Amino acid sequence: MIRILTLLAVFLTVTLQAEEPPKNEFLTFQGKVVDKTEWPGDFTEVVAVAYDYTQDKSDSVVVDNRLHKGLFAVSPALSKDQVRSLFTAITGTHAPWKGMMCDEPHHGFVFYDKNKAIIGSLTICFGCKRYRASPPGELSRHWDLDALEKLLRNLSVPFTDDYTEAYKNYKSQQAGTDQPATSPESKSEGKDKPQPESKVAPR
Repeated sequence: MIRILTLLAVFLTVTLQAEEPPKNEFLTFQGKVVDKTEWPGDFTEVVAVAYDYTQDKSDSVVVDNRLHKGLFAVSPALSKDQVRSLFTAITGTHAPWKGMMCDEPHHGFVFYDKNKAIIGSLTICFGCKRYRASPPGELSRHWDLDALEKLLRNLSVPFTDDYTEAYKNYKSQQAGTDQPATSPESKSEGKDKPQPESKVAPR
């Protein structure tokens, strides 16, 4: 009887350890599905961005509670339907991705509260299919990256082969002006309307 209990205890320990998520990813267990979430809290606005991750000390879209220094494109605030599509992609059941280990993110979503303070962000590398949320929260383990890419493209957030060059083009365009493309401009609670193009330097 003691032997059986010992073997059972060992089995449970190994099983729980196997379900621990990677430390560099958001805190959801492997295969976990979240159908409803309160993450990241009481936000009033969401924007999508593109950036050159090499321009700052961290590759996350938000660094020390500010936007990444490599930012070169910011979308208008997402509409209610677009916010709904975003959360559908990061919650619910989705097929797992087989990606690489590059972890070179160039896209993300940033969440603001009513005081325009950043309260959450999503950082995404479409090249290697890696992604994370900050702060960590109740989200599904697997995200729908096809849906997220479609949403970004619908918002005119650029995808390019050279994000460093895109960033340099943006900085060149902004030289001599006082208009950084880092501030959201409209409330997501407003009525849906056609989305203008993201602020980005022409290639």
